[in-house]
Amino acid sequence: MKRSQLLLGTALAGTVLFAAAPADAQFYARLDSGFAWGRDANFGDNQAQLDSGAQLFIENETSSPGKLDNIGGSWLIDGGIGYRFNPWLRSDLTVGYRGGYELDQVAQDIMDASSAAQVNAEITSIPVLINAYVDLGGVVSNVGGIVPYVGAGVGFARNEIGDIRAVLLDEGLTSLFIAPGGSNVDLAWAIMAGFSAPLPGVRNLFLDVGYRYLDSGKITTDGGPILSEGAVTTSEHAGFEGDLTAHEFKAGLRLMLP
Repeated sequence: MKRSQLLLGTALAGTVLFAAAPADAQFYARLDSGFAWGRDANFGDNQAQLDSGAQLFIENETSSPGKLDNIGGSWLIDGGIGYRFNPWLRSDLTVGYRGGYELDQVAQDIMDASSAAQVNAEITSIPVLINAYVDLGGVVSNVGGIVPYVGAGVGFARNEIGDIRAVLLDEGLTSLFIAPGGSNVDLAWAIMAGFSAPLPGVRNLFLDVGYRYLDSGKITTDGGPILSEGAVTTSEHAGFEGDLTAHEFKAGLRLMLP
């Protein structure tokens, strides 16, 4: 139900934006690539559904839930189609892919283990956003056709995490546990700023360089058994969850269509 609502809301937002365009507005296509630096993931046991007796990530000194934060960074690619309503307002629908995130951190206290454990899991994300931009060429002085812009976007993201694997570091990399991964669709939103400039000698083609803060919602895993050395050790575990947010820097091309 939640996924259907997100899809419907994004579609309605796009319909309203594009339907409002005047007759002299112009379509454009865009393609961007860059890099995203993941922020603290706050990844740990699903506290909303978990029996405290089944916690795997526990800070033994305080007996409070432990969290893992490091998901590194990811290359990114985005593509989309948009509409310029007038010289200062435009909007586009973009679909992207982030395929390089990885939960990669040493945890000190897992399953009452006697040594630290290395925890790893691969993470991917597909964000779909309706974005709106205000081009500030008429407000800020520009040189060489460079036009700064600010913008915001809203939509949804499909986030997926692979199986979570933990190995003991002080015991010959002995496997501590394997937990199932999972996928989910969640609300996504973004704010951005940057500049665009026409490419010399190429009609209707613009270089677009910018920064974006992207909140892709939650990362969640499926509940189910936790395996250790091939045997089920925790059958009632409710899964893990965390946050997927990032600082993104990207550059791309925007082609105004005839």
